Amino acid sequence: MQTGVNLPNFLNMCIPTSVEMIYSHILRKGVHNNTRCIQLCHYYSSDIHPQIFSDERKTAFLNRLSKSPVIRGVKPSAFKNAAILVPLCTFNGIPSVLFTLRSPNIRRHRGQVSFPGGMTDKTDKDFIHTAIRETEEEIGITASKITVWGEMKPLPTREGDALVVPVVAHIGEVNPSELKINPREVELIFTRTIQSLCDPKNWGITQMRLKYGYTLPVFLGGEHRIWGLTAVCLHILLLSLVPEVYNFNVHHQGMLKV
Repeated sequence: MQTGVNLPNFLNMCIPTSVEMIYSHILRKGVHNNTRCIQLCHYYSSDIHPQIFSDERKTAFLNRLSKSPVIRGVKPSAFKNAAILVPLCTFNGIPSVLFTLRSPNIRRHRGQVSFPGGMTDKTDKDFIHTAIRETEEEIGITASKITVWGEMKPLPTREGDALVVPVVAHIGEVNPSELKINPREVELIFTRTIQSLCDPKNWGITQMRLKYGYTLPVFLGGEHRIWGLTAVCLHILLLSLVPEVYNFNVHHQGMLKV
């Protein structure tokens, strides 16, 4: 394919770990001028810049998020409602996502990676209120430090007993060790850089064997494996936030024999 550049010279500009990603991008989408190739080289050869949290990027993110598919086959009236906060942040100035590890003492999903959140209360005004309230209760981040970007489309839990609304928000610079953990619900708080989450070597899949089999993304590469509904939220987030570097195609495997 003609790209309008000398590929060997272009790739020599890049750090070794970036070459495969750049070349894949060129073959997949086509790059037809030197300027764009240089932009790609700089992008893939450096950390993702904090400007991904700018107002301009936020607008583009919300536009792409609005076009994300709705999960079919569920009846909202048959479910309880819950909300979670998907916290965008920087840690030591590096764009990241914040996660919690659920306490081993709770009844459901103990020891799993999650986002702060929980069931709606009658006193909650909306899903955003629920997500912020639960975040303050679980990890001590108050509403004044949370800038809400918007809501994702509802997702059903694995058990099929609730619909969860993910609320995407920016919480600024954080240090997980300085946050106030509620030990009844949370064992620890940690962050993963967006750069690491976009690295293909950290991607995997898992197949759920319920009535119908389905395939979900898994994120590896850190101390804690990110899977389940948390991974689905993260997958949708990255597709809308950094589509130029995140191209994880989770192939549906069809119904599994059980």
